[in-house]
Amino acid sequence: MTSDRDNSSDKPAGGGHGHWLKRGVHNGRTHFRRRPSKAEFRREGALREWFGPDRSVEEIAELRPPPQLLRDILPQALDAVGIRQADTLSRLQDNWGEVVGEDIARQTVPSAIRGKVLWIEVSDATWRFILERQQRVHLRRRLRSLFPEDINDIRFVPPGRSYGRP
Repeated sequence: MTSDRDNSSDKPAGGGHGHWLKRGVHNGRTHFRRRPSKAEFRREGALREWFGPDRSVEEIAELRPPPQLLRDILPQALDAVGIRQADTLSRLQDNWGEVVGEDIARQTVPSAIRGKVLWIEVSDATWRFILERQQRVHLRRRLRSLFPEDINDIRFVPPGRSYGRP
């Protein structure tokens, strides 16, 4: 005997009922702290009571969103942590002379990437003026071509400058 619930044509396309059963409140927690919130626990309890002990596990699992592949979520996670920017900065620092030329490399150091802006420390005001007025467009174009996803702009700052302020 089949019930109306067993008919798969009643279910929305995509194999679930949206994200309403997704556990999202305690996502940042790990191990035993990663449990459903009170509202999520009550909602799942109501479903367990409704479907009964035999069908509740399968029905609740079906209502949850499908698992995501690691290759799909890893770039977003690395961007959130800033590892990708740190890797780009490390590669830039290792090859700085080849990227900008030896003369400019002796006077500058790539020191941080904030957002998509590369912060470059310049040894003195004269070099900073020259780089701002004569080399900025060329350096920005070169860095954008080498690191299109990581760098959109550059900012020249004196050594030791705090990177939070423009």
